This record gives sequence, C-alpha cells and structure tokens, in this order.
Amino acid sequence: MGLLQHVEARRGPGEHNSGNWFGKWGLVGKFPYTYSMFLAYENALDIRANYPIIEERQKIVQNDPFCKGFILWPESSHTDTLALRYFTANAWSTTPVPHGEVLDELCASRYGEHAALMKAAWKAAISASCLRAWGGNYGKFIAGQGFDAKPAPSTIQAWRGPVKEAEAVFGLLARVPWEDEFIKRDSIDIARTVLDRVIALRMMELCRDIAAWRKGGTTASVQQQDIVARAEKIAALCDKMADLLALHTDYSIWESYQRLDAVEKIQNPDFSKTLFENASCPYCRSHQYELARHWYAARARKMAERLATAVAAGGRKAKFSDNAEQERLALKAKPLESLKPTLPRTEVNFRKVLREVQELLD
Repeated sequence: MGLLQHVEARRGPGEHNSGNWFGKWGLVGKFPYTYSMFLAYENALDIRANYPIIEERQKIVQNDPFCKGFILWPESSHTDTLALRYFTANAWSTTPVPHGEVLDELCASRYGEHAALMKAAWKAAISASCLRAWGGNYGKFIAGQGFDAKPAPSTIQAWRGPVKEAEAVFGLLARVPWEDEFIKRDSIDIARTVLDRVIALRMMELCRDIAAWRKGGTTASVQQQDIVARAEKIAALCDKMADLLALHTDYSIWESYQRLDAVEKIQNPDFSKTLFENASCPYCRSHQYELARHWYAARARKMAERLATAVAAGGRKAKFSDNAEQERLALKAKPLESLKPTLPRTEVNFRKVLREVQELLD
C-alpha cells in the first residue's frame, strides 16, 4: 500500500500550490493509498489545521475503494489539540465528521462549565490559525530576513480579515477562569497562535513599507515616524509572546531538560547545549520561551532601534539586524538555566498579559 502524503492539508491563503496535491498524482481510483493528516515540522507546532481544504479533499477519498485508511503523521507531543480530536473522530467514522461538530464535542468534554467561552475563543482563532501551513512562525520571520523580507501583496491582503477577526481571542480568554489544567494549556495555545499571526502580518506590512521608504517613498516626517512606531510595537508584541510562553512549562527548553533529568540522570555535561541546539536550529525554532525572550524579542527590539536611528539620519541603506547565527551561538553559550522563565504562573499574570496584548492591538 502506498503512502499518500496530504501535502496541502494545512495550506492557507497565499500558500497554495495547485500542482502539489494528491488529486494531481493519478492515484485516486487507480492505486491503493492512505489519506493522511500531516501534523509535522517542528517550527509549525501551533494550531493551524486548514479544515476547508482537509474536508474538501476528504470528499474525494470518502467513496474511493482504493483509499485504504485515514492516518496521522505527527511530529511532536504538543501540537494542534483540535486537529488530533478531528483525526480521531474521522478515522473511526464511515462518514465525514465536520470540524465544527468535533469542536462542539471537544469543548463539552474538556472544559465543563466554561465550554461556551472556550468554544468562542477556538472559533475566533481558527480562521487565522490556518493562514500558516507547512512551516514558519513569527520567530523564523524575525530571526530570518527581519525587516528586509519581501512578502507577497496577495498574502498580506489574504491575512488581514482573518487576523482582525481573531484578535477577539484575547478578550474572550481573559474572561475564562484560569484554574483547570486543560484550560491553562489550551488558552495559551490559542493565544500564542493568534499572536503569532498578528506579529507576522504586522511584520509583512512593515517590511512592505520599509522597502518603499528605502526606495525614497514615505518621505513625510509623519509617515517615517509611523514605520518607527510600528516597529516598536512589533517588538513589544514579541515581548508579550515571551510572557505568554512563560506561563506554561511546555514551552521551556530548561524545564524540558529538568523533566528528562528526573526520569534518568543526564550524564552528558553538554546535553543542555545539545537540547538548545536542537530547539534553535532552523528546522525546529518555534515557540520556545528561551528563544522568544532572549532571541526573537531582543532582535526585534534591536531592529526597531536601528530603524529609528536610520529614519532620523535619513539612512535608507542602513542595516537593521546582525547575523542571526552569531546571535544564536552567543545565546547557546550561556547556561541554559540562566535563560529559564521566571514569571509566576498565576491567573493574575495570565489576565495581565492578555490585557497588555489587547492594549497594543488597540
């Protein structure tokens, strides 16, 4: 039996490649295959299943006798909770189970009396969550080309509506009592996913306008100060992302090290650096607290400061960021424990972070 890799299951607007999906491969109705959901790539481990595409393609295979199963290809223990539940429901059903029905069941069984509020947060987030598909997150954007990236105008346009709609998430989650462990985990999952898309969209818009400024556009003082203020706000949002990730142990490299050491004493004195290397390499860098606080946020702040200096001096050819690999290696050289989260994981801090994010968006 052949393995059908469902290569566009999570593609979103601006990421479509019409030639790269199983309907073009000549398999349907001709050769045994399995239909799959691919929850993988370490840098893409947040909420991002693209249900409109998944469910449309599920119709193709539903009555095809050559489709021999529905499988899941996961790559991490912490991934898209709703997508895992969706896969389970559909793998055991002879008829398609829509994601809305799965969400109803997930919220009722997982959140008890707070099901309605959590469902509202999930629903607000989903349209923005699937804007990212196979890879990429705000950290890869910032630790990559930074302010010199060249986003496609069509992508910016496609993102605006869903991201604006999803911003309601922060107000919704601020009303949920933050005590139950499932709510703690999932509320941060939802919030970090939406904040990721917010930062990425604002980065794309800013990169477009910085490129125009470099070419001699946006010459008025007020316009130039606008790009500076927006860069500073992106840096502030990156700080808030680090605050969010600090509120749960799942996102700390240091705490992962501690859990491993508790199972069996780690013998290799350099293993903490190996763990950091694995987390910070280009394939894996994602929503790890240590990277979010000490690399992404710091780099975003430095870029904003250099942009402000360049605008004030009229330096349109200025360089805004240092070599990212050198920054990563400098961080790796520090004791891992010194980078660990310190923000107390309290409901007060959870609500405070959400409120501060909302204020930055307003």
